[in-house]
Amino acid sequence: MALGTLGAMASQPDKTELTVYLEGFGLVKERRTIYLRVGEQTLVVEDIAEHIDPNSVGVRSLSNPGSFAIAEQTFRFDSMDPTELLRKAIGRKAVLSRILSEKARERTTGLILSAPKQVIPGGEDGPTWDGLVFKADDGRFILSPSGQLELAQIPKNFYYRPALVWEVSSKIAGENDVELSYITRGVSWKAGYVLYVDPTGTKGEFSGWITITNESGRDINNAHVRVMNEQGKRVGQPESKEPSNEFLARDLSVPEAREYHIQRPMSIRDTETKQVLYSEALQIALSRRLVSDPLANQRDAKPSEKPQGVGTFRPLMLFAFRNSADNELGRALPPGQVRIFQRDAAGATTVLDEDTLDHVSPDGSITLLAGHASHVTIQRERTGFEWMGPAESACRETFEITFHNRHDTDEEVHFIERNWLSGQVSNASHPYTQIDATAMYFLVKVPAKGSVTMTYQLESSW
Repeated sequence: MALGTLGAMASQPDKTELTVYLEGFGLVKERRTIYLRVGEQTLVVEDIAEHIDPNSVGVRSLSNPGSFAIAEQTFRFDSMDPTELLRKAIGRKAVLSRILSEKARERTTGLILSAPKQVIPGGEDGPTWDGLVFKADDGRFILSPSGQLELAQIPKNFYYRPALVWEVSSKIAGENDVELSYITRGVSWKAGYVLYVDPTGTKGEFSGWITITNESGRDINNAHVRVMNEQGKRVGQPESKEPSNEFLARDLSVPEAREYHIQRPMSIRDTETKQVLYSEALQIALSRRLVSDPLANQRDAKPSEKPQGVGTFRPLMLFAFRNSADNELGRALPPGQVRIFQRDAAGATTVLDEDTLDHVSPDGSITLLAGHASHVTIQRERTGFEWMGPAESACRETFEITFHNRHDTDEEVHFIERNWLSGQVSNASHPYTQIDATAMYFLVKVPAKGSVTMTYQLESSW
């Protein structure tokens, strides 16, 4: 607030819109009413963000376009520091209260002639105002006094809250409805989701939250908020004038900007973090899939007498569902972290895992990795190996993979086997699909409380 300012004042903001970007800044747009007279005058706009970018300020009249012009703009925000306050109070009335002895106290009225260089904390006598010159009404000059200072009034043009001060020239007098917009740092957002899976793994509860953090230096009241999944040029960073090799080699394609609207108005106090429910579905249809690819990280390993990818494994567990109206969803979902839980038949909850969700379009599919299945184990062994041909340029391998299921229900495991370069498979105990020259896909059915063993032979050459 500007105390003692003679300029005209703008009204408090109304119909505020806030767009929050990934890189910690936001675009504020709001309506205000200003009161002008004909001619030149000073106009003070208060209740703006402390971390405003003054170069981004835009203003236009909604009720009388072209009726005024801004010739100058000053951003004002004065710290409520005693030294700064007294510097602006030079020449103004103040009261100095001092303790002269155990029984003597003095209360003196006078003028501040110079501000202190520093304030030295004190005890019962109060702080010492080092460098302050105080002229008492009785004519005394008191230098660097100790005691308590009281100002008769706050100095004019002292802004203890952020404000824009405009020098305005207006063609008309009276009210003028305007739209004010500016960029501010200190606002950020992220999305987070929770998925609860039922004991059967076929149904779930899904909820999504958007978290807004406001450190802009201003309360945001009753604002319509949207968040943008876009990483453009960072506000305030200078652009390079000379193209570098790194710039020339950069992918210059423009990513699609996606926006997500929060359906209810939000009020967020400064330094506050608030979550708002973005989407919720209490009963979604899930499909669960167990997947194992033991050689996924060893696909470039050349066959040798030392086997690769043998041992005991647990398959990955994936849950999939659609972002559709049938699942009480259907809105575009922003990227965010997903925490996945599962309830058992008794109602106890277990943490399964965390995964990351990319942008999901309406009616898009969602697949989440929920860790490893604890009830299915896979034991992969190489039971035979021999070199074929001269110079060890070919070999024959025999594999045995056993699947164990501890659940009371049958399971299916989507199993992928890989070979180096091209290979010839023979004597396979289970049907498979050739994905490409180096990968095969098996769908293995494992009975409840039972096991199944799969075997095949592979001849590789290079």
